[in-house]
Amino acid sequence: MQSVWKKCFGSPPVFSLEARIFNAICLASAVALFLNIFLNSLLGISQLAILMGAVFIISVLCYYFSRFKMKLNSSIITYMIATNILIVVNYKYNSGINGPTLLIFILTYFLTISIVPKKQYWIWITLNILIVMALLVYEFQYPGEIMNTYPDKQHRFIDIGYTYIIDVFFIFMITTAVRKSYHTEKKLVEQKATELAYANDTMNKLFSILAHDLRSPLASIENFLDVLSAFKLSDDERISIQKELLTSTQNTQEMLANLLLWSKSQMKGVTVNMVKLNLKKTLQTTLQILKTVAAEKGIQFTEQINNSISILADADMMQLK
Repeated sequence: MQSVWKKCFGSPPVFSLEARIFNAICLASAVALFLNIFLNSLLGISQLAILMGAVFIISVLCYYFSRFKMKLNSSIITYMIATNILIVVNYKYNSGINGPTLLIFILTYFLTISIVPKKQYWIWITLNILIVMALLVYEFQYPGEIMNTYPDKQHRFIDIGYTYIIDVFFIFMITTAVRKSYHTEKKLVEQKATELAYANDTMNKLFSILAHDLRSPLASIENFLDVLSAFKLSDDERISIQKELLTSTQNTQEMLANLLLWSKSQMKGVTVNMVKLNLKKTLQTTLQILKTVAAEKGIQFTEQINNSISILADADMMQLK
């Protein structure tokens, strides 16, 4: 059912809610007008039947250009103009205030606020009200100009009852579409909120990893600088410490670059890039940093990783401690 709905009226986000409602209204209008052509022919109102045939064609064309040519605004304007003309003629040839036209005007108002762009609201709503007032004043001033076209009381009640059913159908259809779209949009918002919460949680974990992995090498660099500034060292000792400092800085810089690159790739969710790696080569930078930190604390650090060992893993994740 949903696939049929999307094919007929369009699917989000390609079509806005207003566009989907308008497409549904055009098709429903075409069906209602097609049935009204026969009804008015049976009631003997041939002029109105001919006009409804013309508006039926216009409704089909508006649907085609809105649904398949993506020309929503021009289709809405054409549809609204044709609808208002039809209602005015319907008022004259369908017994005026004694007919169902005022019910159709109320339906038109409801359709107007459902499909027209917000900046056009007041134009069409004002036009709707002015037309109704003008027709009522005209019939009041010239009661003989609008004749009762019903052959008997039964035909009048049938016409008004039929128009009421059509109004209820249109209102139900539009309200259902709005409620359905509301629930769809609500689910999308809830899904995005869940994804955002997950992204925030991932970001917090990444910052925690960065803080942990950078604390030790930065402390090591700070200790080297303290030794250089606090003690008088021989040239050999100074050169040795400077080399250690340079190596430690380079290793830290490389590790930071890898961590930032990996963190950026994880912002949309944790992803793992599994490739074949040489274990010793992959961990070389991290092991060097650990050796430096261990030496400062008087801890003997040895690694016994065979050069031939290969693993299947994410290279960036292997750098994390």
